[in-house]
Amino acid sequence: MYDENLKNIVRLLEENMGVIPPILIDEIYEYSKIFSLQMFSEAIKIAVGNKSRRVPYVLGILICSRNFKKLER
Repeated sequence: MYDENLKNIVRLLEENMGVIPPILIDEIYEYSKIFSLQMFSEAIKIAVGNKSRRVPYVLGILICSRNFKKLER
């Protein structure tokens, strides 16, 4: 059901944040359709830099980056 991109994103998240609760996998999957592995990587760097190791924080960074790009247009 899930693709290789999602597996890579989950692996990256787990390496930096610990075990990902299964309930979040579907939400992460939806974000993986919109954002690249590179974008997830950058969002994780920002989250860790801000001393946050929570998946919702990373997803929030992704949403903010998307909204910011819309404002730039």
